Amino acid sequence: MAETEFNWHDDGHVIHVRLEKDSVSVVSGLCPYGGRKDTPCYHEGINGCVVNYVVSMYGIDVNVGVADAAGTMPISWSYGGNSWEIDSATCWIIPNNDPNFATWAENERLSNQEKSNG
Repeated sequence: MAETEFNWHDDGHVIHVRLEKDSVSVVSGLCPYGGRKDTPCYHEGINGCVVNYVVSMYGIDVNVGVADAAGTMPISWSYGGNSWEIDSATCWIIPNNDPNFATWAENERLSNQEKSNG
């Protein structure tokens, strides 16, 4: 079976988290596109932003990174699946300031920059 390659999007999505005693929860997500059609995060099946939908449904469980909890956290996201069946899709988020992700993202940016210049 072929593996699905997920692309990470760093396009201005943000989550708002809340620390309450010994737990952290996602209070809300903010889509920079307002859930408009013809945007990378738009999902036909829910008629809106897949990132906000998944974060509101599953909260911190879709996080794959490590970062200090802060009220507002810029995130990157990755999605794989059908554009109509949201329940069979996979969506992950990662804080942009996750140390491993930040290093990887910077290397990707530099590599893409070299490709476009060369």
